[in-house]
Amino acid sequence: MLCKRLAKYHGEKTDTVFHAWTDTWLSESYQSWNIEHFLPHFSCPVLILQSSANEYGTIKLVEGIACQINGTAEVIILLCIGHTPHKEAPMDMAMKAQHFIKTHVLPLPTI
Repeated sequence: MLCKRLAKYHGEKTDTVFHAWTDTWLSESYQSWNIEHFLPHFSCPVLILQSSANEYGTIKLVEGIACQINGTAEVIILLCIGHTPHKEAPMDMAMKAQHFIKTHVLPLPTI
């Protein structure tokens, strides 16, 4: 089933893409890979969108990112959407992003 779902996006390269991804992420050298130490350096407004039914991400991960951002971090959890909310609910995503930009980014601060 996974192969069929990935083939929709990767075609005849599905096996190559899948193995490149899994071999990298499951390798011993990536077991301690983490970029959280960069998060406190983010001082710009950050919108973190996650879906409640994302099979590859967790709400705990999103909350962990948001609490380590030095600037404004807004978390939006979209209900009943999978891993690709920009494809599954593009209008909802666009409206939420537009509201975030109007609220947190515009007008731009003067220097």
